[in-house]
Amino acid sequence: MRMRERLKGQVIHGGATSRVGSACRVNAVSPDAIATPGPNELLASSETGQQRAKMIAATVPPGLFGQAHQIAKAVVFLASDDSRYVMGIELFVDGGFAQV
Repeated sequence: MRMRERLKGQVIHGGATSRVGSACRVNAVSPDAIATPGPNELLASSETGQQRAKMIAATVPPGLFGQAHQIAKAVVFLASDDSRYVMGIELFVDGGFAQV
């Protein structure tokens, strides 16, 4: 495991355990390739960019880029009362990339 992932895990876990008994929850959302205007325009601007976009999309099981609204829904869930029993997790919103 790379140092960055280890540190992120420690921050999430440490933040969650230090908040026991409070109303504050510590969780993280980890997205992968998300379709946004800047990268979309850059990738679409050349044949090489289009090939690169296909290559990136092929790295996730659904074979496509995620959408910003999908990340937003995960964040809204974690911020809502529906997740009040969820603490200290890293929610991968990455089309299964972390699993392959």
